[in-house]
Amino acid sequence: MDKNLRAGIAGAMAAGGLYHATLPGKSMVAAGAGTYKGESAVAVGYSRLSDNGKVGIKFSVNTNTRGDSGAAASVGYQW
Repeated sequence: MDKNLRAGIAGAMAAGGLYHATLPGKSMVAAGAGTYKGESAVAVGYSRLSDNGKVGIKFSVNTNTRGDSGAAASVGYQW
């Protein structure tokens, strides 16, 4: 398997493992790490849950041992 692919998987694991805000009206900054078959990555993210707890947002960035970086953003609504 290509080392760049392994590093990308490590980045996805680091970002996917970030914890998120769980209390209405609160924000959270989180950091995480991931590793896959010898390649590693770190990620940082920000999340917030609306005051009524119905809308959540999350942003994250990551970088890996191959020098590549990635970013993600999401929004969710619960009822």
